[in-house]
Amino acid sequence: EAELPDLSVGYRSRMAETVRLLQRLRQLFPKHARQSNGWQEAPTLVADFRFQRRRRQYPKRNLPAHEVLERIRTVTDDAAILKGVRAIIANESEQTRLSGFQVRATERILRSIESKDPMATIVTAGTGSGKTLAFYLPAIASITRHRLTGDATPWVKVVALYPRSELLKDQLREVVRRADILRKSVGTVAIRIGALYGDVPSEARWCKWPRSGDDFLCPTLKCIHCNGTMVWKAHDHAQGTERLVCHDCQWIISGDTFPLTRMSIAATPPDILFTTTEMLNQRLSDNKLNRLFGIGAHAIRPPELVLLDEVHTYEGRHGAQVAYLLRRWQYLIRQPLRFVGLSATLRDASAFFSALTGIYETWIEEISPRGDELEFEGAEYMVALRGDPVSRSALLSTTIQTCMLMQRCLDRRTVDFAQSTSRGAFGQRTFVFTDDLDVTNRLYHDLLSAEGRTSSGIV
Repeated sequence: EAELPDLSVGYRSRMAETVRLLQRLRQLFPKHARQSNGWQEAPTLVADFRFQRRRRQYPKRNLPAHEVLERIRTVTDDAAILKGVRAIIANESEQTRLSGFQVRATERILRSIESKDPMATIVTAGTGSGKTLAFYLPAIASITRHRLTGDATPWVKVVALYPRSELLKDQLREVVRRADILRKSVGTVAIRIGALYGDVPSEARWCKWPRSGDDFLCPTLKCIHCNGTMVWKAHDHAQGTERLVCHDCQWIISGDTFPLTRMSIAATPPDILFTTTEMLNQRLSDNKLNRLFGIGAHAIRPPELVLLDEVHTYEGRHGAQVAYLLRRWQYLIRQPLRFVGLSATLRDASAFFSALTGIYETWIEEISPRGDELEFEGAEYMVALRGDPVSRSALLSTTIQTCMLMQRCLDRRTVDFAQSTSRGAFGQRTFVFTDDLDVTNRLYHDLLSAEGRTSSGIV
């Protein structure tokens, strides 16, 4: 006979214990550690909480490649564009299925390029739903068209603007991977991708990247195959050869595909330029680099697409500054630009995007997943915490302590999720979002300080 469990023993799930600890968060300082009742004397951080469980929903990816191509043919019959789309979504290694909103965004963006009208598009969907591909699929397809039709003059066709360099790096790796797929499928197309932000040196001799021996470790790009560190070998650096080699799998990317210095970017403009709003503000008046943005006597033509990622961060004082920057850019090139915005959460997106870019709202279309395109699976759990006003502690302190606690309630970091304690149910990583760039900067550095770490991860 099976032995019955001892009902006198209480059991608590990890979820329940996490909520209990969240509700009891306190702001501890060194002085509290010297007191016998220091924890009870510390100010409380959470006055109340709400817990909700609901079904998880996300956009279905159910449209096969042939159906996507048929829909895009209704927008353009350009064989080169269709060839680029086909290479990205139907290559030898994978058969990519797209969501309905991704296809509608692709149709809209290609229609704006083909019509020559300053049409703007704002794509709103949840985090991880595929907004990035909704932009880069038509962007790369249009670049393929220019390449295949013999447009040999180098000019920046797509500018991707990001509020922070860390987000830029993450998206850069994904686009390099897509471009590599395209190169293998269409051998005559090699898209040149450049990054322009603080870590990019002016010339090889001014490179200040971290070192491993005599080699330079690239802070901008990770290996697209194994996520290993890309290395600028000492002998290549000494000879001025711009080439990166993966430290782990030895994958190589040359300077023809990914230039490493600003001098190389200026000499031969890339097809896609990744940069930040702050760098754009600095370089519009830089006679050596403003040609990349379609400005100056040496400019070929303005970009045909401009991406604005994380659009919801452009609000308040910072948002007003970016709005003036985009207007100044369009004034200098004497024509409106075609903007595409991406955001996970944004209320009245078209009006917000119009105020940001200066494009009339009637020229802007919001694209998001429809109700019939959503798939329900599993569950998601949400906890809302309310700061304690009585203790007069800052809400940022509540956020910092919550981040520290959540990391300790997850599984310990392992190489394989299947080997973790919960076998992947609780995960191993936390993502923190704010609605203000200044708050994000403060939170990042204050959280490192609270953990006793530096930005390099050193304890």
